[in-house]
Amino acid sequence: MKVYRCCSEDEVNAYKEGKVFKRYLGSGTNTFKYEKDKQYIHFFYFAECMYFYKSNKNDYSTEYYVEYDIPTEVLKKYLGYGYYERIIPGFYTPVPEFSIPYDEFKVEYVKDIFKEEKLKCLRIFEWKKYLKKLPLEYLADYECGSFQKGYDENSVLNYSFNNVLCKNKRK
Repeated sequence: MKVYRCCSEDEVNAYKEGKVFKRYLGSGTNTFKYEKDKQYIHFFYFAECMYFYKSNKNDYSTEYYVEYDIPTEVLKKYLGYGYYERIIPGFYTPVPEFSIPYDEFKVEYVKDIFKEEKLKCLRIFEWKKYLKKLPLEYLADYECGSFQKGYDENSVLNYSFNNVLCKNKRK
């Protein structure tokens, strides 16, 4: 399955040499359960999120866009959601991501490295459908960072993303 991330020039150069570049990222707000003493590499399901992330961060770590093709059976084990601001105005929005331990990542998964946005990477119909159907309870208020009563950042795990994963498995 195609997944995406922003990368620094150092990471891209490592890929070109057939090496894995490990960089530490803060945990941020997400639904992942990280094992102690393991490092992880994160991917966006939607290229739209990668482009959005770069437009907000725009630093050395987002110089390049990279497309990967990772087996669905690997990705399914590491599906979660990361929260990002300003995707839906006024909220922190959960977006589907994958957090794979570096020891399961292979450089061979890298399929394309580019600096400019590519329309071919977009999943416009799926992205719009995802945002439209995402229940309000799973969004955190941007001003105070809080969820509706009875919900938290892990509540979004009740929102099934399997139908999208299964659909793409057949491609």
